[in-house]
Amino acid sequence: MTTKSSTIAQLISRIERAANVSRLVDAYDAALGGSDVSVHRMRGTEWQVWRGEWSGFCGTFSEVRDHLAEDAAATLDRAAATQIACAPAMVPQQAQQQQARDMRAGRPDPRAAAAARLPVWSDGWLDEELLAILGPIVEEISDEVALSKDGDIVAAAQKALAATRAWQSLCERKASGESIGYDTRFDARTRMQYCHRVYADIQDIKEIGEVGLTLKLHSVKDGIGVFEEGAAEPMLTLPRGIEPWMARLIVLTHRRAYIAGRDAGIDQSQAEMRRAMGMPA
Repeated sequence: MTTKSSTIAQLISRIERAANVSRLVDAYDAALGGSDVSVHRMRGTEWQVWRGEWSGFCGTFSEVRDHLAEDAAATLDRAAATQIACAPAMVPQQAQQQQARDMRAGRPDPRAAAAARLPVWSDGWLDEELLAILGPIVEEISDEVALSKDGDIVAAAQKALAATRAWQSLCERKASGESIGYDTRFDARTRMQYCHRVYADIQDIKEIGEVGLTLKLHSVKDGIGVFEEGAAEPMLTLPRGIEPWMARLIVLTHRRAYIAGRDAGIDQSQAEMRRAMGMPA
C-alpha cells in the first residue's frame, strides 16, 4: 500500500470509528480538509445529512456514518486519480502568487474584485484550496484601498473581505492545533460565501443598469431578483453569470408576456428573444 493510500485509509477509518455526530462531522471535515456538510436529527433515531442549505441522505446514525465514509473515500480516490491538488503544500508559493496576479488582471480594481469574486464559485471546494488562492490576495488588501466610487460596492466589498479574514483566521488557528468547533468554522465559511455572493451580485446589478421605471434588482438566494416597487417577492429571478444585455432582454420579454397575458403575446416575446440571440425565431 502506498503512503497516499495508507493516509486515505486512516482518514476513512476515523470516520467509520466516530462515536457520535460531532466526532463524525469532525472526522469527515478532517478527511476532506473542510466541507459544507452537517448532520441533524430528524426524528427518533433518524438523522439527515445536509450540504450547505440542501438536505440529502437520511438514515440511522450507523447508516449516515457509512454513507459519509463511502462519500469521503470516493472523493479522495477521485482526487488522487486525477491528481487534483488538495492542499496548499502541493501548490508552490510562487505559483499561488502568480495565479492570484493572473486572476486579478483586467478588473477595475483587480485586488478587491478578484478576492471578492473567488468564493462565488467555490461551493464544494476544500478549505485548503480556498486558502491557497485567497491567502496571497487578501494579504495585499487593506481597508483603506479605494475599491470604487460606488458606496454600495465599497460596503459590500468591505463586508466580504472582513468575513474572509475571519474565516481565514479560524482555519489558521485550527491548523496550529487550537480546538475550533465545527459549527463555528461552518458558520464562518457560510457567512463568507454569502458576503462574496452579495458583492458579486451588486457588481452585476450595476452592470445591468435600469430594467424599468418601477423595477428594482436585488441579490437573492438563487440569482438576481427582479422586484416590483414595494414588493416583498421577486416577479422574476435572473440566473447569475449572464451578460447584462441578456438580463435586460429577459426582463423585457417577461414584462411583455406578462402584460399581454395571452399565448400570442408570450410566443411573440419568445420569438424576439431567440432572434436577439441569433437563433431561428
